[in-house]
Amino acid sequence: MEHTTFVLIKPDAMKLGLADTILESFRQEGLTVLRSKKVRVEKEKILTHYEDVLARLNKDYLAQAILDEFLDQEVMILVLSEQGHDPITHVRTIIGATDPSKAEPSSLRGQFIHDTLEQSIIEKRWLRNLIHASDSPEAVVKETALWFDR
Repeated sequence: MEHTTFVLIKPDAMKLGLADTILESFRQEGLTVLRSKKVRVEKEKILTHYEDVLARLNKDYLAQAILDEFLDQEVMILVLSEQGHDPITHVRTIIGATDPSKAEPSSLRGQFIHDTLEQSIIEKRWLRNLIHASDSPEAVVKETALWFDR
C-alpha cells in the first residue's frame, strides 16, 4: 500500500537555494516525489494553511508575521510517497524538530538553519525552519487539496 505526505519548502529554504538538496535528501531516504510544483504564495491560501496554528497559538501578531514571511514568495509544494511505510513520520524525522535549535544535527533543520523559536517570539516574526510537513493523514488530504487546487 502506498502512503503519502505533503511538504511545503518554505521561502527561507528557497532563498538559500536548498530546494534541490532537500529533494535529494528525501529521495536518498527512499521517498518518491509524486507531485511537485513551484508556486507564489497568495494571502488566503497561506492563512488557510496555517489557520489551526493561528487559532491554537492565538498571538495578535502571528497572521501578519505569516504574511510577512510568505506573501508573494516562491515555495515548492510536494506530495511524497513511501511504499509500505509511514512517510508522515519519516519526513518529519528527516527534517527535524520544528524549533531548529532543538533539531538533531543530522536533520535538515539541524544542518541548514540557525533560527530559534524563542528568538522568533521575541522578534514577533515567523520561525524560519525551511520546511512544513503534514503531521497527520487528515492534514495530508487538506493541505494537498489546498495547494494543488483539488
